[in-house]
Order: sequence, then C-alpha cells, then structure tokens
Amino acid sequence: AACAQRRTHGRGRGMGSTAKRVERKDSWLWDALKNLNEDIVTSSLVPKEWDWNQVHPERGTPLMTLLPDLIRCAREINEDLPAWRLLKYCLGQGADPRKECEAVGQTGGWGDDKTWPKLQTIALVGHSAISLAFAFLTELHKHEKKYEAQIKNANHVLKLIAAHAVPSESSKISIHEAVVDTWESILVNQRCCDVELQVAGGSR
Repeated sequence: AACAQRRTHGRGRGMGSTAKRVERKDSWLWDALKNLNEDIVTSSLVPKEWDWNQVHPERGTPLMTLLPDLIRCAREINEDLPAWRLLKYCLGQGADPRKECEAVGQTGGWGDDKTWPKLQTIALVGHSAISLAFAFLTELHKHEKKYEAQIKNANHVLKLIAAHAVPSESSKISIHEAVVDTWESILVNQRCCDVELQVAGGSR
C-alpha cells in the first residue's frame, strides 16, 4: 500500500532534484538500480569496468540508488527474492556502503498524511548507504506502527551490508622514506656483513 500511494503523489517521489538533468550513457543502468531490476543490473549489458562506487550527481552511489525502493517496497524478508539478491550482488561487486557522496538529490518523503503518515525527505548530501539506511529508520520510527514492514526492511538492509560487504584492504603502516633508505642500504651493502639480518624470504 505504501508503494502504491507513493507513485500517485509527486512530492513523495524518492529522488527529486532541482539540478539540471545531465544525459549519461549509463542512465539505463541507474534506472535499473532504482527500480530494483535484477535482470538488467546482473546482465552482461553492464560493462566489466563499471565503477560500483561512483557517485551519480542526483542519486548518490549505486547502493544509495537502490535502497529507497528496497526499504519501501520489499514485500517480505526473503533473500531468495530478486530485490534482496540484487543488494547482495551489488555488495559482491565491491560497492562500498561507507562511500559518502555530495549528490544534490533527496529521497524519502513517503506518505500522504491520510492512510500513510507523511515522512520528511532526506537530503543525500554527505550520506553513505549505511547512514542513509539509519536516516530512513529515524523517520520510519516516528510512525512505527504504520511503517513496521519498512522498519524491518531497513534493519535487514543493514544486516546484509554487514554480512556481505567486501572487506577493506589490510591496514597499512606508513614508514618514513628515510627509514626505508637506511634499511635498504644495510641490506644491499655487502661490505657491512659483520651483522646478519634475517628477513622474509632469505637472509643478508
């Protein structure tokens, strides 16, 4: 019901923006993400080099683009359903739920103050997919009896993000270049072999 009424009220549309629309060669893919079209997004139509962490100027990241309708419209929490499979697929492609953006669009604003309580719109600027899910929860909890299903969906989104996001690269420690040069000179200088250093892969 929440999905049906939203499509009949212009102010409730999820990704409104006053910015001039920029024609993109991949606009069809962003539309597929927004409409939770698993068949298109997972097809060979998508270039292998497509950046799953790029930022659309109005919709944010790919994950942020699909979250609103997933939270609003998912009929049940069943990970065998296309919408939930799509979220896991995007995460598996390396889409980072922590990626923040400077998109000018907004989302949310569901409801009509009649059957469904009106929710505030959420500006996308500064949000990541994770923080956007929490922002939805904040709004939904204001009317938790009416939006109980959407609250469950948002919580399951966070659960899947935690379970399926691709791990970050191992942490790296910065070492001053002078330190590296010093050790390198010791290791390669065969005239200073009165001390033997055991190193990974061999010895000097």
